Amino acid sequence: MPTVGYEQKLTSLTAKGFTLVELLVVVCIILLLAVLLFPSLKDMRQRAQGAACASNLRQIGILTGIYAADHDDRFPPAWTGAGMWLETLIAETQYAGSLAQARAAMSVGNPMSRCPVRLRTDAEYSTAFDANNAMYATSDRWWYNYGINYSWLSPIVNGLPAPIRRTAVGKPSQCIYVADGDSENGLAPWLINSLWSGAYPSARHNGRSNVLWVDGHVTAESLSWLTDPTNLKYWQP
Repeated sequence: MPTVGYEQKLTSLTAKGFTLVELLVVVCIILLLAVLLFPSLKDMRQRAQGAACASNLRQIGILTGIYAADHDDRFPPAWTGAGMWLETLIAETQYAGSLAQARAAMSVGNPMSRCPVRLRTDAEYSTAFDANNAMYATSDRWWYNYGINYSWLSPIVNGLPAPIRRTAVGKPSQCIYVADGDSENGLAPWLINSLWSGAYPSARHNGRSNVLWVDGHVTAESLSWLTDPTNLKYWQP
């Protein structure tokens, strides 16, 4: 009696195809794997966004060093009659002092000035920007998501910010410089303050805010820690 060859057996098996039960088992396994992997993928995405934000802050720290070298070792002013601190910093270090060019660069794509985690759409941020910046033309909306510790590093003197020298900070590794600003509240995303709710840092990174310290290192801190009265020493060392 002739034997059935290997190729014939394989053809016979594959010709039968999958049964309904087998297909259901495969689908269930795929769905189970998706359920198990989804939290991990979400966590990976959040970590990547947090890392990108931290990179933005480090770049701000580098630009501050460049700015200070040309401005008597001082921090950028929280605001001037022409603009706010970050656009001033970018203009002075990258665009020969041109605020127009700095604002244009901050208005498109995903510039260094914007955190990758946004709780509103770009259109909503632009609407909030217009509502709170009526003094500026709306052709360029250079909204950004980072705030400066203005009350200590650029305190108000005679109605205007007077930035201090970096050497005046006795413990630069323990002094907050910039953090995720709460641009979602539509008030003052360019400022941070532990005592003013309208300028609290934003804890949009899974309950934490990225913080740039005066010495240039970046950490992620909870809002409760940042606004704890016992930690005021990190805001005003």
